[in-house]
Amino acid sequence: LASARELVDIIRATATRVTPVVLGGSLVSTGLDLKQITGVDHVANDIETALRLCGLGIVETAPSGDMGVGRAE
Repeated sequence: LASARELVDIIRATATRVTPVVLGGSLVSTGLDLKQITGVDHVANDIETALRLCGLGIVETAPSGDMGVGRAE
């Protein structure tokens, strides 16, 4: 976790715009206060939650080659 904290510190020092930092993975289930330990903005166990916490969402796109023909909007 110390290396995660160092990485967050580097991101914060070098990012040219406000960028939320999210930590995920198996560490989420440890019960530790990961935000406090690492300095991240959010902790999430899946991408949808991470995006939502950052005020973003998932945009569904057509598979490659599918131009949406015949699909109702």
